[in-house]
Amino acid sequence: MQKVKVTDGNEVLSMYTDTDYGLSVETLKSGFPNALNLIVPDHESEKTIMSVRNGKLYNPAGWNPEIIYSAYYGSKVPISDVRGSDNLMKFEQYLFYTRVFVKSNGLIEEDVSLKYACVPFYTSMFPRRYFVISTRHGSHECLEIGDEIKIYNQAHESYDVKVVYSNDVSDFIVFESGTKLCERAPIPGPINRGSRYAMLGFAEMKQCKEEDEHISPCYATGVVMSSQPNTIGHICGSSGGVPGMSGGPLFDLSDNSLIGICCSTDDLDDRETSFGKFTSDMITYCKEVNIVRFMPLETAVHFLYSAINTKTKLKRRLPEE
Repeated sequence: MQKVKVTDGNEVLSMYTDTDYGLSVETLKSGFPNALNLIVPDHESEKTIMSVRNGKLYNPAGWNPEIIYSAYYGSKVPISDVRGSDNLMKFEQYLFYTRVFVKSNGLIEEDVSLKYACVPFYTSMFPRRYFVISTRHGSHECLEIGDEIKIYNQAHESYDVKVVYSNDVSDFIVFESGTKLCERAPIPGPINRGSRYAMLGFAEMKQCKEEDEHISPCYATGVVMSSQPNTIGHICGSSGGVPGMSGGPLFDLSDNSLIGICCSTDDLDDRETSFGKFTSDMITYCKEVNIVRFMPLETAVHFLYSAINTKTKLKRRLPEE
């Protein structure tokens, strides 16, 4: 028998294999009811799952007691409290916001009339770490790596986060929290052409003007128009949007996965930054169609991993003083 550590991104449980070193799926489900398998946390773009024989999971490379394996839920997001809901309000628990206004003399100033959308997420690339993503443009342009700000949930509860990564070209910024932000954070999902999504944010025209006056989120739904990113990595969606929705999350309605964040809205007459597969006639026909461009979360996570992993390797190589 051997002990195997497993996490769903929120807690870590230790489980014992049988004498043949196979971990029964029944044992896995006793700790994580919706789990189907385990993922080897090898940080590769393709997830590696265990082999399954006679209702047991086997690791051909052998179980490593120092590794924390991630519970695998197939194409579904392990958010049991939202699956049964038939309306979009189930996603509001993941819509957070910042009030960053300006950075003056090294200090971050807030404006209570602002609500700049952001969203927490979990990835098996960073077990037991709590990240938040938003867009880089606007008031977030003043932020630098290491800056600390507050983010707020829908109950106006504040959390301290720190800037750990930013990308000016692809227009996104990543924060990290030292504490869990929600019970089960959304998981990045793949971009599937033709899939329907829901997008949340705060319409600029409805921004609050008084301290702690809470405005309701606004929604837009649409279809992923192409899985091919443009030159800065953005994907095209059909929903369009309004000013103030930047940084808002997009959820795939088929499995509740978090596929990206809203970065901008424009129309299909933008030939240079559209997706290269529209003919001239198609653009002329669709030029009045308002679209949204969003940053795919899976791509953002790989940027984040590369940056953090490179920094970690560099620290290890530096000689001690």
